[in-house]
Amino acid sequence: MSAIRRLLIGVLCLATTLEHAALAQGGPSGISQDVLCEVLAPKALPAGSYTQVARWASTDLKHIVGVPTDDAVAAGGRAWEGTASLAAAGGPLLFGPYAAMPAGDYVAFFRIQQTGELGEEAIGAIDACVNGAAGAAIARELGPGDLAQGRYVQVPLAFAMKAGSLECRLPWSATTSIRADTVTLFRRQGPQVPTGPAMVPQPVPTGAPSGLTYRPARPPFAGNFPRSSAPAAALVVCDVENRPTDVQFLAV
Repeated sequence: MSAIRRLLIGVLCLATTLEHAALAQGGPSGISQDVLCEVLAPKALPAGSYTQVARWASTDLKHIVGVPTDDAVAAGGRAWEGTASLAAAGGPLLFGPYAAMPAGDYVAFFRIQQTGELGEEAIGAIDACVNGAAGAAIARELGPGDLAQGRYVQVPLAFAMKAGSLECRLPWSATTSIRADTVTLFRRQGPQVPTGPAMVPQPVPTGAPSGLTYRPARPPFAGNFPRSSAPAAALVVCDVENRPTDVQFLAV
């Protein structure tokens, strides 16, 4: 990393730290500086006391699309990248790790950077699921203004969960190139806050209603469209293939 780039990142971190120092009492506290200095809108973070409980490198999570890439400023010097092209297919860039977590309020910070030009479509989304697809999930779409080109930002996702297996996901739309580094999970203690639009849970059969008597509906306008006559009991077949033309026409 060049000295100029280090200086610019340091200035950004200092500005963000000063902004957080100016937050009113009751704002977020306990967020590590390496995460805090990369949040684009720190004032929008839910208030409360934060405790870091986990950090997962992108290369340690599961993937459907994308490839590993060397990155000097990523955890362990490696990140996971999705490169947009005409042949690129969208899908989960990251998902996992299916970690057992107690019930509570959490905020997951996804460290992502935009490496390609931003188009008009959504870049993708971040979401969290509990106990697989059957559990309630929360999702946040990633669009213009959520990422920065050429540098990492921490994108927060606040959610409440019951005790269970937590999965954090990054579905990618393949419309622009992005690179993902880490997912850092904090448990939050504080006032309840809106956590965004919930994803629709998977349907579960209820078995109701049951025991209903089936009564076929009467055809409409039955009197105007009477049934045709029953077919004849016997059919007469005439083989006229080898007969003269006048006999064939007579049979027809």
